[in-house]
Amino acid sequence: MFSPSVSTLSHHFGRSRWRTLAYGCQAAGSAVGGIVFPVALRYLFPAVGFAWAVRTSGSSPSFFALDQAVRDMGLWLTCGGD
Repeated sequence: MFSPSVSTLSHHFGRSRWRTLAYGCQAAGSAVGGIVFPVALRYLFPAVGFAWAVRTSGSSPSFFALDQAVRDMGLWLTCGGD
């Protein structure tokens, strides 16, 4: 997940002054995810089994990405939809 997010940031921010902040947040988020997911899976494997643990770990980022997309779309619509 690290590489696609880097290319997305460089495309979205271009030469913006916020580009370095975005890269810092992206790197910190990747590091936190690299710590949280293995720990969560270690507890989920005995509790719900391999299949549901993998489904849960895959649906969590999907849920957060969908939530952010809906929020961004609402912000875009309230700003006039440029």
